[in-house]
Amino acid sequence: MIDDALIQRITRQVMQRMQDETAPAGPRPHTNGDKPQVMVNISVRHCHLCREHLEILYGSGSELEPRNPLYQPGEFASKSTVTLVGPRMRCLGEVRVLGPLRKATQVEVSRSGASYVGSDPPV
Repeated sequence: MIDDALIQRITRQVMQRMQDETAPAGPRPHTNGDKPQVMVNISVRHCHLCREHLEILYGSGSELEPRNPLYQPGEFASKSTVTLVGPRMRCLGEVRVLGPLRKATQVEVSRSGASYVGSDPPV
């Protein structure tokens, strides 16, 4: 059973922390008058690489070079991109590689992007 009072208390604490200037650096809510707003971003397509696949694609000893930080602490969009080729031999170009490296390679695409290249990935 959901406790509405608990949800409201947690929400107030999160919003207070986001507005607290002494909190660790990170995204702050935008305001519209007196109503706080939370930033939401969507990435239509990107990938995460493991060390093995990074080195296959870019050479032994390669490292991801950060382009810009993401809202998740420690994560970044790298300057590297890949081209995805699907079963229909159609390509999705300039798919951004996100860092840091992961234990396993993972590709994230929209349903329409997957359909375009001929893939039926799990949702």
